[in-house]
Amino acid sequence: MEDSHRFHYYHADANALGGTIHRPLKKVIPTQASISLPAAGGFSSSHSGAFHFENLISCRASSCRVSGSVDEKNGDATTLVTAVVEGLNLLDIVTADRIVSQISTERPVEGHCPRVTFVGSQFIGLRIAGFDVKPDINLDVLAPPYDGPKGPWLKNKALLKTARDQHAKRTSGPHKEPAWLKGRYGWIGSDQEIAEHGRIHASLVDGFDGKFPGKAYGHIIEIPGVGRFFFGEINMYDHMYRLTMVRAEIGSPTGAALSGGTTGSNGGSTGP
Repeated sequence: MEDSHRFHYYHADANALGGTIHRPLKKVIPTQASISLPAAGGFSSSHSGAFHFENLISCRASSCRVSGSVDEKNGDATTLVTAVVEGLNLLDIVTADRIVSQISTERPVEGHCPRVTFVGSQFIGLRIAGFDVKPDINLDVLAPPYDGPKGPWLKNKALLKTARDQHAKRTSGPHKEPAWLKGRYGWIGSDQEIAEHGRIHASLVDGFDGKFPGKAYGHIIEIPGVGRFFFGEINMYDHMYRLTMVRAEIGSPTGAALSGGTTGSNGGSTGP
C-alpha cells in the first residue's frame, strides 16, 4: 500500500493504428486496439483482428496493453505501456512483419521525475517499397541517461546532446537540407525554444542500412510523389513521454496522415 502522504495518479495510453484522409475525400481511419490505464493503476489489454481500410492501411492483427503498480521492494510507481502491430502495410510503401512500441517508467518515492526507457521497442522485417532496410537504433535514446528524480528531462544534458546530434546528422547528409526540415526541427538547438515548445524531440532511429527509393534524413524517409515517413519518433516532456514507431504524411495522389504503434505515459504523485 502506498504511503498515506503520497498517492500516484497513473497515466498510460496506446493505440495500434489510426489517422485521417483529407483528399480526395475526408475520412477518419478507425483507431485500432486503443486503450487507457485507470488513474488508480491496474492492468488492461485490447486486441484487434485483421484490419483493412480503403487499400491505404492494413494489418494482420494488433494489440495494446497497459499496466501500473507499486514496486513492493522499493515503493516506486511503475508503468508499462505497449502497442504491437503485426503485418503492417502502409500504401504498399512501408511494410513490416511486426512493430513494437513500448515505454516503461519508474517514479521513485522521492522526487517527481521518473526513469524512462523505450527498451523492447523494435522493427522486425521492415521494408520500404519492397526493399529490406534495417533501422540504426540509437541505444542512448532507447534507454536515456537518468539525472535523478529532481532532474527534469527538458534539462537533461545527455538527452539534449543526443537530440541535437541527431538533427545535425539529418541536415548534413548527401542530400541538400530542404526548408521544411529546418523549419520542423531547427528549434532543437535553442534552450529557449525548447522551453517554449515544452518538449525535446528525438528518435530511436539514427538512419537506415539498405537501399530504397527516395531520400533519408536521419529517421525520415521522403519519397517523391508519395510522401514522408517518420520512424521511432519520441517527444519527451518533463512529465509526458510519447513514442510513435511509424508515422506518414501522404501527399499525392491521396492526402492522409497515418500512424502506427503509438504509446504514451506520464502520471504524477501527490505529496512530497
